[in-house]
Amino acid sequence: MQMFQTPRRRRLALTTAAILVVLVVFTVWPSLTRVLLVAFASILGAILLDAPARWIAERTPLPRRAALAGVVLASVGLVVGLGFLVGPRLAEQFSVLEDELPGVFRELVGAARDVAVLDRVLEMAPSPQELVSGSKVVGNVATMFASALGGLAAGGLMMVLALFIAINPSAYVDPASRLIPPPGRVRAREIGVEVVTNLRHWLVARLLSMVAVAVLTSLGLWAIGVPAPASLGLIAGALSFIPNLGSLIGSLFGIAFAFAISPMTALWAMLVYGGVQFIEGNFITPLAERRAVDLPPAFLLCGQLLLGLLMGVLGLLVATPLLVVGVILVRRLYVDPIERKRSTDAPPTLAAMEPEPRHASCS
Repeated sequence: MQMFQTPRRRRLALTTAAILVVLVVFTVWPSLTRVLLVAFASILGAILLDAPARWIAERTPLPRRAALAGVVLASVGLVVGLGFLVGPRLAEQFSVLEDELPGVFRELVGAARDVAVLDRVLEMAPSPQELVSGSKVVGNVATMFASALGGLAAGGLMMVLALFIAINPSAYVDPASRLIPPPGRVRAREIGVEVVTNLRHWLVARLLSMVAVAVLTSLGLWAIGVPAPASLGLIAGALSFIPNLGSLIGSLFGIAFAFAISPMTALWAMLVYGGVQFIEGNFITPLAERRAVDLPPAFLLCGQLLLGLLMGVLGLLVATPLLVVGVILVRRLYVDPIERKRSTDAPPTLAAMEPEPRHASCS
């Protein structure tokens, strides 16, 4: 045990043990991991409900719980209204897409066979009828909607838990703080406040980005004549909650609908989605997330892919906020103590070692 006597080796051992525990939890107990991810998503929902409620309570005579009730009712009304507005239109467009996509693909394949290299590739690929047969399209759409219904059920559970947490957060924070030894409680509360503040800033920034993506995508698709531009814009805005990958997934819907009109319209749709992604990634998101933790794109994408592979859609949804929390914890619990120790152990500079100049006394 003498090898763990120095603080640096103890920190390294604790970090290694924490990584091993996380890997064991992910691989041995996937059900427990899903429960933890649902709990974390519920905490995100509570923070999202608390942010506008707190803002309203600070600027109006309403108490916080009354403001929270108003926020919940407004959110439910907005979701139900958008469902009635967008649902029938999307179902109609999916029906049109199922009827017209096979013909569009046959035209594309016919044009591609005029190119020798593409003709050889197409000979090894399945036929267009197999790729876009009506049964397969219907099956894929049915699978997608079944997954969506399962996601809505899980989302409903998360929102119920989020509401319980948002109503009385101290009922959950105080017992958790008692699990920490008394000397570290003040430090733990400071870190907790920093985590919640960064998550609040990140969530508000993502909401602003989602609204901007929905509006810009709707206007762009409307300008090039794609059907149901508002519905497709809402899909793109909702999926942009997942940075990087969400925008790519959302663009596939609009491009598929544009293909049902013509390949040229699909090309214009690609330009629309690419332009919106460029504006969102270079102007809107940096401005909105300037007060949140800055995550490098490659680090963020690797974390999303890892959690998406391990935990599916739920892991992909909460990957970015989990990385935000992880960066803050590593910085405050690991990096800061090392930096403080390095600053105290650093040798004094030459300026500090020079004797102070003696001033001649005036007589």
